[in-house]
Amino acid sequence: MRFVVMLALIAAACASTSQTLGYQKAVTARDKAASVLPKGDEPYERHSGAMLALLDDVDAGYSQAQTYSTNQASEQWLQVMNELQRFAADWRQLDALSEAYLRERVAIILADFDAIVTTEAARKE
Repeated sequence: MRFVVMLALIAAACASTSQTLGYQKAVTARDKAASVLPKGDEPYERHSGAMLALLDDVDAGYSQAQTYSTNQASEQWLQVMNELQRFAADWRQLDALSEAYLRERVAIILADFDAIVTTEAARKE
């Protein structure tokens, strides 16, 4: 009986850690995006390391979300990953993005991140 109770406590602690980790990844990635994306009007090479790190963070968030029992968060992470990959490809190709492009794309991507943070926060509670 003690063993079963102990396993239940361990499972609850792991679930809680997973929920908190998903939320932390979402907030961290959103903050990085808010920092690096508006710099798209500068040469890509100057910020390529930060952009690649952001893409890695989003990939980690997506991988984390794939372990959840529902797929809403993983779909949101995949959507933002696709948006960021498109943004990075455009930035690399053009070397600097127009103000209009930045205003539109950054707003969309940050709104996508806000949706992920909201979903992860709801899982956390």
